[in-house]
Order: sequence, then C-alpha cells, then structure tokens
Amino acid sequence: MSRHHPPVLSLAVLFALSTLLFAAAGCGEDSQEQELKEATAAVVAKREAVQEARAEVDARQQEADEARKQLEAAQSELREREQALREAEARVGLKATDATLFRSIQRRLLDDAELDDLAIAVQVSQGVVTLRGTVPDEDDRARAEEVARATPGAVTLENRIQVASPPAQE
Repeated sequence: MSRHHPPVLSLAVLFALSTLLFAAAGCGEDSQEQELKEATAAVVAKREAVQEARAEVDARQQEADEARKQLEAAQSELREREQALREAEARVGLKATDATLFRSIQRRLLDDAELDDLAIAVQVSQGVVTLRGTVPDEDDRARAEEVARATPGAVTLENRIQVASPPAQE
C-alpha cells in the first residue's frame, strides 16, 4: 500500500527542484531571487495598506453609526417638541378671542423699546390681525410685524403700515 503525499508537499518539492535547476543552469538566480523578494515585499506592504484602510473604514462606519443614532434621537426630540408646540398653540387658539388678541398685541407693541413712541393701530377680526399707521423706516415696519406675529392666537396678519417718505432736499 503506497502513501500519497499531500499536494502541499508536492508543490514544495517542485519548487525546490525548479530552484536547483535554475541554479544549475545559471539562469540568473540572483536577479530572480531579488525580483521575488521585491514582489513579496510589495505584497506585504499592500496587505498592510489594505488592513489600515479597512481599519479606517471600520472606524468611520462606527462614527457614522453613532452619528445616525444621534440624528435619530434629535429628530425624535424635534417631533416631540413640535407636537408640544401644536398642542400649546391649539390651547391658545381656544382662548384667544379677538379682544384678548387685540390687547395682547397692543401691549407688546407699546412695551417694545423700538416701537413705543410710534402710532401703530391694531385691529383684530376673527383672528385676522391688521396693523395700520405710519413709521419712519422699513425696519420699524418689519419690527411691528415681527412683534405681532410672535403673539400667539393670530390666524393671519395683514401689515398695512406705511413708511414715511423722507423730507425733500432743498
């Protein structure tokens, strides 16, 4: 009964024989050996580069996963806060009569340091707020609208405030 050698052993024997043949034939063993060493070194270097790149990808993937979790948590928090805002606005809407809305906007306009000396009229009808008057510049007009819009309960805002024309130059 004969034993068969595993294929690895056969390959090793073939490699040794081919090395001996090259050496015996004087076929430039030194240059081929040098080329083999260089090729092997290149393979080792490329494997290390791939391992480094794989480690970098893994690290970035972990960072991305963590960032995705944080984003999902922030989005969930935003949805909860938006829902709370809608509920609060609904409660204000139930309590905001035209008279209370008028008083609230008028008080805010009078309490605003930038607008306290300006004559701005407020009218409210079925939640629609209308601002009228004349102000010195566009900034005052925009500020009055901003104050009125920030007042909860207004359904719509119509800004009919006029900007005064500058005095004519002589």
